[in-house]
Amino acid sequence: MRLRTAALAVVATATLAACGNSGTDVANEADTSIQTATTTGAPDVQVGAVPGNAHAATALRPWVIDVVKQDLGALTRKCWTVPPDQIEPMYGDPKRIVEAVANPGIVGQFATFWRSNTTEVSARFTEIDSNYACPKVSPVGSSTPFTDEDARYTVERYLARTVGRPVNVSDVEASYPLVCPNLNVWNPSGTGPTAPPLAVHPDPLHGATAFDPKALKVETVRPNYVAVTGPVTDASGATRNARFTLTPGTGAYCIGEIAR
Repeated sequence: MRLRTAALAVVATATLAACGNSGTDVANEADTSIQTATTTGAPDVQVGAVPGNAHAATALRPWVIDVVKQDLGALTRKCWTVPPDQIEPMYGDPKRIVEAVANPGIVGQFATFWRSNTTEVSARFTEIDSNYACPKVSPVGSSTPFTDEDARYTVERYLARTVGRPVNVSDVEASYPLVCPNLNVWNPSGTGPTAPPLAVHPDPLHGATAFDPKALKVETVRPNYVAVTGPVTDASGATRNARFTLTPGTGAYCIGEIAR
């Protein structure tokens, strides 16, 4: 990821997870081979190669080095797709992370995984397609790998883009999708699957000028669906609530509907 830009400006009247270009691919690696950091002065870390994705270990290695060094400032700047409050609790145990990533990786539906007996490190493909992949770290078998803060920060990033102040200049939909894909699997009401409304009718908040990320509140809608609500200010200066419905169906929270 590129470095985090200056924090979002919070307008008093407005109360309402990145990556650079792909690095060099690791060629002709055996399925169980290990990639070792060789950067001068960097810790000697090992990242298991991933059959079918030679670049995965290369993209993850710089992140592992910063984890081993416990350079939380660098991790926060570089991992702008991750909620800042989650950096230390999620990346603060180098030993278990190093144990997990030393094993060969596995390509899943939405992400690449490295696992030990206790810890899973999962990097979405949008993270792997970079020189610095920022993964999610969770206990193996966790039934709740996604948190309310993940949902809230997804909406913060979406709104930050909308008002023209993204959390990072690289945070654009084409590179880091936040909107759920246009598939007939959207079912927050339990009445039957449809396409996500936001995928069919994008940009319902066009013209919004401000919001306050601290005002965003999260609630559970039903299993696998949450809502994030907060006031958004439009071009006329009027402020009213917007309700975002999200699901973690694509390996991270995505937004499928916005209502006002």
